[in-house]
Amino acid sequence: MNRSIVLAIFGLLAMGCGNAPIVVPPPQAPPPDPVIMNNSAALPMVEDPSFRKEPPQPEADVRFVPPKIEEAHLSNGLRVLVAERRDMPIVAMQIVVDRGLDLQTLPGVATMTATMMLTGTKSRSALALSDDLAAIGARYGAWANHDGMGVRGQALRERFPELFAILVDVVRNPAFDGVELERERAKRLTTLAAQTDVPDVLMENAVEEKLYPLGHPYHAPLNGDEASTKAIKASDLVRLHEAAFRPEHATVAIAGDIDRASAVALVEKHLGNWVGKALPKRRIPILGRSGKTKSAYCSSIGRALRNRACRLRWLAYRASTRISMRSWCSIRSWVANFRAAST
Repeated sequence: MNRSIVLAIFGLLAMGCGNAPIVVPPPQAPPPDPVIMNNSAALPMVEDPSFRKEPPQPEADVRFVPPKIEEAHLSNGLRVLVAERRDMPIVAMQIVVDRGLDLQTLPGVATMTATMMLTGTKSRSALALSDDLAAIGARYGAWANHDGMGVRGQALRERFPELFAILVDVVRNPAFDGVELERERAKRLTTLAAQTDVPDVLMENAVEEKLYPLGHPYHAPLNGDEASTKAIKASDLVRLHEAAFRPEHATVAIAGDIDRASAVALVEKHLGNWVGKALPKRRIPILGRSGKTKSAYCSSIGRALRNRACRLRWLAYRASTRISMRSWCSIRSWVANFRAAST
């Protein structure tokens, strides 16, 4: 009995270990073809709106009406210009001095001074200054060119007094911190290295170097070169700032949603006690016309642009002084003749 049960169990196990038959599912029918509905005949016809039947007529030309610029002078010699514009609740400003390159001891000192003025004051670190300006939603900057330097800013009307107070602090109390100077020096050296691959910059530097003699403020690049950048010290910046930023050299320009009385009162509040006598302005020599092109000009510029993928061709000459109306007439005539000859 037991033997038959055991044999039955082994038989069942053997049947279970065998290969099960593979069940193949029946093939599925292919999907039906998509039905394309053509309801164009059923769609109602809609006429174009009447404004589409004729092209719009041009509006009348907008006539530009320049704002009235009002001028005032403080007792310390500071000049104030105000242009009231009520179009938008925004006020913009600049504090500008008419000195800069004529005072620098090394090429690039003026632009480095302007840059460093926004890296902190005696009461605000670089981060604090940046945070204070960001908190009022201001746009701001500092600059220096061949003929002057300054700071500029723009803010909503309600925050403009705060912006003005901060930028006055920038103008009157820059810190010229040594750590910040090294940071800006490294950034400028990187920029100068990158410009060696910019043909426009190389051409401009080469032309100015040849048009203006050594010692002329326009002879060297605005940002200097590698050697001058490495040689700039904080004392150079302090010296140029103290010489350039004096009330008799300066003009405060304010434009926007502000009236003359409010603008002048704001300037008087923050800059009325600004003192400092103007320095004698360096007389920049008026150079004669350069005459015929010299081979040295071409060879120098050619060396600057050698092995560049881009090739530039400039025509440059010394024109009349920029304060003369003859300069504009001569430039317009020269450009017109050049265009006519090029076509």
